[in-house]
Amino acid sequence: MNIALTKELLTNFFWNIEYNAGASLAQAVRANIASHTPFNETTRAEDKLTPRMEILVRKASDRRQFQKENALQLTGDKMLHQQAALFTKKIAVGNARSLTWWDEIDDDDDVINLLHVEGPITRNGGACSYGSKDIRDQMLYVANMQNCIGHILMIDSPGGNAFSANDFEMATDAARNANQPTIGLIDGMCCSAAFDLSAMLDEVYYSHPKDIIGCIGTYFTTFTNKNGDQNTINQEVFREIYAEVSSDKNAAFRELAEGNEELIKEWVNKFANEFRERVKNRRPNTPEDWLKGKDLEASETVGIWTQGQSDLNGCIQRILDMQQR
Repeated sequence: MNIALTKELLTNFFWNIEYNAGASLAQAVRANIASHTPFNETTRAEDKLTPRMEILVRKASDRRQFQKENALQLTGDKMLHQQAALFTKKIAVGNARSLTWWDEIDDDDDVINLLHVEGPITRNGGACSYGSKDIRDQMLYVANMQNCIGHILMIDSPGGNAFSANDFEMATDAARNANQPTIGLIDGMCCSAAFDLSAMLDEVYYSHPKDIIGCIGTYFTTFTNKNGDQNTINQEVFREIYAEVSSDKNAAFRELAEGNEELIKEWVNKFANEFRERVKNRRPNTPEDWLKGKDLEASETVGIWTQGQSDLNGCIQRILDMQQR
């Protein structure tokens, strides 16, 4: 297991994530701890070799030539769709502040920020996915580009770290303040923390009617040890000693180890209620029973959580349409 992901799983306990994904992660961590498997630490740059941050660029020179050759036909939607096809994909790898191909962009090129939100959402990312910090930094960077005309987020995620909502809120607020539309395209699953992100976007579309959306809610998961517990495999004894002036430190976790869940429930309820309020504010037509953790097929959510079915070209066209307003 990637060390960055395992570190986050061991240091964060509050998750907005679909159950099967959360249970699988917990099982992997449990097996890793039990077997005392050594980690091979990798650098952040090596972790990020999988190209997932992308920008779509419509070169001004191409656009001007297209307009010259088709000047008499540019008033129709069909021609706008052909214009959308002029966007070419640029794969940008690495830290959002020093991406490889920014110097290829001219001031009058149109730029659409394309981001992939795939797999369990962590803040720090892993070997094959970016974390919410990376997505935040990418959106903040591109939102400051005057030639950015919008953002498209490709979503296939069961959710993840409850704290990722803060990163996504910063990012989408920056785009909104720059008058740059944000569109989500679900391709598989958009659950829990991923749904929280989708609710922050201006419009959301799905690839297939049976894509899964929802699972609003928060839960807490951890392994508990109380002072004096003994490992039945290696006979190690768990010991913790607190300073006399630190009586409230880790109190909720120590109470949980003794079987008292009330302090932890206060935190879980707080996260869940904040999640529900965000959804109700951004998707006010959400039925009350949808806010309790229900999973829905995408086709059931049209007009409430989604705008309908589409693909990447359709989302590009939608950005162009919104730009014309």
